[in-house]
Amino acid sequence: MELDNNYLGNKIRSVRKAKKMTQEKFCEDESDLSVKQLSRIERGKCMPNIQTLYFIANRLGVPVAYLIEENEENINLSNEYFKLKDRLIFLSLYREEEFINKQQEIYEEIEKNFFSLIPESQKLLVTTHKLITTLILTGNIDASKKLLDKHLSLTSLQKKSILGETELIMLKLHLQIIFRSDELSNEFEKTLKLMLSRTNDLFYISSAIMLDNLIISLAILIKHKQYDKLTRIISSCYELIIEHQLYHKMPILKMVEGKKMLFTNSTIEIAKEYYEQGITIAKDQGAFKLAARIKAELNEDLSEHEI
Repeated sequence: MELDNNYLGNKIRSVRKAKKMTQEKFCEDESDLSVKQLSRIERGKCMPNIQTLYFIANRLGVPVAYLIEENEENINLSNEYFKLKDRLIFLSLYREEEFINKQQEIYEEIEKNFFSLIPESQKLLVTTHKLITTLILTGNIDASKKLLDKHLSLTSLQKKSILGETELIMLKLHLQIIFRSDELSNEFEKTLKLMLSRTNDLFYISSAIMLDNLIISLAILIKHKQYDKLTRIISSCYELIIEHQLYHKMPILKMVEGKKMLFTNSTIEIAKEYYEQGITIAKDQGAFKLAARIKAELNEDLSEHEI
């Protein structure tokens, strides 16, 4: 069965009402799910991620499979696939070899056990995700361009109030291609404007993909030395980090702020403080390779600045 927003929303609403729970009572203190978010889910305006889905099922006292499946034979399939898919997305937020190897293992498991059974939208998500990994490892963009030409339309996305996981993953692939271009096109400006206008009302996993996309956008602007355009994106990144507790990206943001300071006529000492903050946070998080990378970038940037 294809996971349909309206089907899921109607199922959640009918079970909630059968249990005589108002939306306010259901959401309690709104620490896990706000009334506004629940309302959007029940009206089919968005699809909750697996973490939110488990919270909803627990509050209703039913299995997740009861909410998302019409056919009992697909119960285990749905639960296991979505767990793998969410793991895949989070692993992609790191660029280290060990995480890339784990991604490859998940691709193999999904293709072997689930790919022929999942909805087309999920097939597109997995395929796009795999192309991103291939692009990062090989630099080959041909297959990626072909997929985006067929499935990605910025004009269509502009008509949507909320971007889903599959759409955000396709935008991520789009940005990876732009990053490898020698010129900054109008397509990037349109993509960035679209993303900055859609950072609200995101669930956890979608917010993590959006944050990664904005960080890639920062890298694109830095590559083209457009430091004056970094401020708003940095601000949006911090908002996502704080709202969704995505603190593993804080070291990168600190480094980006350091670059902005260094190359926009701020004092070198102030700029270095931001790099050092990023290094310290990365070490505190146990991300020692990231800390070393930030240190190396600091030295390279200082050398460039002196020239």
